[in-house]
Amino acid sequence: MFRWKFAYESIVNEYVRPHLLSFKWENIKENLARYKEYHEIYFQQLNHHFIKRHKKKSKVKFLIYLFIYLFKIV
Repeated sequence: MFRWKFAYESIVNEYVRPHLLSFKWENIKENLARYKEYHEIYFQQLNHHFIKRHKKKSKVKFLIYLFIYLFKIV
């Protein structure tokens, strides 16, 4: 009987209890906070790259329109 109890306790302590701990409110709250932080950083990076690309394109478009405008006048 002692061997079965040891086997039961070892399985519960190794697999079941750690899995159940992941469903505690504190752990869920930490995961949500990490997710929100990652989400914010990710979209800041996306937005930064978009703004850089957009500025480059807008400069090129501006130069093209300026070039067209100057040659229409002349």
